[in-house]
Amino acid sequence: MPVATAYVCRLRSDVPASAIQWLDLKPNTSQRNLVYEKVPQTGYLLGRPENDTLAALVANATVADYSGLAAYLIDHVIDEISGVTITVAVANAAAVAFIAQLDAGTALDINAALVTAGGAGAGTTLTNAAGSNGSLRDVLKVLSGGAYNLPSGSVVGALAVPLNGGAFNSLYRQLYVSGSLNASVAEGDLAAFSAATFEYGGTAGAAVSVYAADGTLLS
Repeated sequence: MPVATAYVCRLRSDVPASAIQWLDLKPNTSQRNLVYEKVPQTGYLLGRPENDTLAALVANATVADYSGLAAYLIDHVIDEISGVTITVAVANAAAVAFIAQLDAGTALDINAALVTAGGAGAGTTLTNAAGSNGSLRDVLKVLSGGAYNLPSGSVVGALAVPLNGGAFNSLYRQLYVSGSLNASVAEGDLAAFSAATFEYGGTAGAAVSVYAADGTLLS
C-alpha cells in the first residue's frame, strides 16, 4: 500500500523562504539517523508553483523548454473525447485553474480544472480510459514547489498515448503523513504558518496550505 504523502504549498510570495521553516516534523534533517531515517522531513518552504505558459506547438512539438504545471499536463493527459493529447490551450487553462484552487484555499477538483476551465472532454481527468497517466500526487508536487521540466522539441501534440518526455528535479523533498505532521498541522509550525493570523512584514495572512494526496486540505 502506498505511503500517505503530504504537500506544503506556498500561498504568499512576500515571505522569503528563510522565514518559513518547520522544525517539528520527524525525522529532523540534522539530527536523524542516516541509516534508519533516510527521508528528512524538516525543511524550508519552496517557491510558488512554476507554470510556464505553453506557446503553440510546431509540428506537434514544443518550441521552448518549459517548466511547471501546464508542461506536466500536456505531457500526461489524453482528452477523453478526441482520444489524443489535450491541446496547449487546455493545458494552460487547466494549470491556471489548479493554481486558482490553491490560492482560494479549497480542495483540488480535477474535473473543474481539466473540464470546466480547460474545455476538454467530459471524461478527461489525470487518469482515464483514453490513456492519461498523470497523477494528483504529481500535480500536488508541482503546486508545492517541485520543478517539472519538459524539453524543447518534445512531440506532445496529437498523441494517442502520453509522451512522458519531461521529468521532475531530483532535489524535491517528499513529506509524509505521520504523527508529527498531524501534530504540526493541528497546533505546531504548520498550523501557525497556515493560520490567517500569521504575520510577516506587517501583513497578516496564511502563508501555506497543507494538502493530503487526495487533494483535500489538512490545514
